Amino acid sequence: MMPDTFRIAPLAARVILLSGLALSAQTALAGCADSTAKTTIAVADVVCQESRAQQAQASRPFPQALEFAGKIKPDHVSQAQMNAKVAQFYDYWKSAYVKPSNGNTPGGGYYVNMKGTGGDGNEITTSEAHGYGMMLFALMAGHDSDAKQYFDGMYNMYDKHRSTLNNHLMSWVIDASENTSKDSDSASDGDMDIAYALLLAHYQWGSDGAINYLQQAKRIINNGLKGDDVHRSSKRTMLGDWDDDQWTTRSSDWMTDHMHAYQQATGDAFWGEAADTAYGVIDKMTQNHASATGLMSDFVIDSNPRPAPPNFLEADTDDDFSWNACRYPLRIAIDAAHFGDARASAAMSKLMQWAVNATGGDPGGVMAGYKLNGEPLVGYSAMAFTAPMVAAASVTGHQSFLNQGWDLISGNRSDYYSDSINLLSMLFISGNWWSPVEGGGDDGDDNGGDDGGDGGDQDNPAQTTLRKTDDWGDGYCADVRVLNASDSDLVWSVSVPIEGQVYTAWSANWSQQGNALNASGVHWNRELGPRESTEFGFCANR
Repeated sequence: MMPDTFRIAPLAARVILLSGLALSAQTALAGCADSTAKTTIAVADVVCQESRAQQAQASRPFPQALEFAGKIKPDHVSQAQMNAKVAQFYDYWKSAYVKPSNGNTPGGGYYVNMKGTGGDGNEITTSEAHGYGMMLFALMAGHDSDAKQYFDGMYNMYDKHRSTLNNHLMSWVIDASENTSKDSDSASDGDMDIAYALLLAHYQWGSDGAINYLQQAKRIINNGLKGDDVHRSSKRTMLGDWDDDQWTTRSSDWMTDHMHAYQQATGDAFWGEAADTAYGVIDKMTQNHASATGLMSDFVIDSNPRPAPPNFLEADTDDDFSWNACRYPLRIAIDAAHFGDARASAAMSKLMQWAVNATGGDPGGVMAGYKLNGEPLVGYSAMAFTAPMVAAASVTGHQSFLNQGWDLISGNRSDYYSDSINLLSMLFISGNWWSPVEGGGDDGDDNGGDDGGDGGDQDNPAQTTLRKTDDWGDGYCADVRVLNASDSDLVWSVSVPIEGQVYTAWSANWSQQGNALNASGVHWNRELGPRESTEFGFCANR
């Protein structure tokens, strides 16, 4: 079995299976999700009303329009114009690619109609497509009033089509029959995105409903990803639960931002070590095989990482920057913005220095594949390659490339693969992809940055005390106690001198400038009464 190269995002609608309802009732409930079907079934109408009431409770509705330290946005269009472009693209994408279950999956659901490289041709979707779809629904709640129902429907499709090897993971394909006898083993990228999407759902809708999103995310992370998708010893992402080679890895699976989110959700330092491992592979690959470009090959093998040979798993371009690796710049750029990882910024700076020079600063000149030395494989472009490069420009300060790139990708319509990567890139570039942690980004108003917001009263400064909670030589974690030492209420904002480079923090909005960690409160701890205190924490590499 070969995992899929061209796997990306459907979106699923919830089809709620109620005891005693026939299939016609299930169909009516699916109509609740897409607002197109009409039904006279009273119970379905009640569910529709309740579902829409739940949807209104989205905690981080689109658009969020967040700002992140070290990340820029297109400066030739307004935030409102960017938001509108994202919403239009999402509406198009959803109508073009989202399909309903045929009813053979108990509880129903939706999927993105696509084929996976290595499948038998009868598959209707893949786990990677499923993961992208679940992330998109969680991020687009607020614009899409049915996002929660689609998300829950997609979860049901995952739940009913588990991997045949590790039951916590998803079958990498769903057959057109939707017969579980056709289910297969897993693919790491889809599994990782599904777990991450459940964390997004937890912060978007809470976990006290029919699906405990946080509990399910932790289950997948602890019992599925750890060990079967990410090796316990080498800590490299493998190709799926079928892969028994601890060194074989795929560059599009180096989701270091996901790993940092997993660590915060579970408290498991393993995920910080997995991110460290990914950056170690990036460094070695850059030094030894792509010193002039910073490009990564689709697949990497061996303990001393090197490109896999041609036709290693999927194609004669397995050793090139091709249809898998094209997603690598987006994955790493997200970590640079969401978690401020300096290694992510360095990797993208190397890549974008080459890309800007190779294209003469024109993102339209990005070709659909390269040798690691920068030699184009083909003479044409594809948004699956261009959009992630434009995303990388937003964390490396290439304003002109970013502006031109935004115009190019936001006006492009292609196929499911390019369109899905394009939409995810647009969400990130526009500041509408937030991180599934407390805070998740700075909205640019009164709860982030260095100025203390509207409550950062310099006459009533907050006092801080730093206490290390773990130290392993190359890095450490610490808690910071913030005390309002004044006699007045305070919306706190602090600057704490630290050592090293912070890669994750919790219970605060944060950014790092040199040896100073700048932090401010999130919605539940930002206001301190007289003599009240709160805590936030962080981990850093030395």
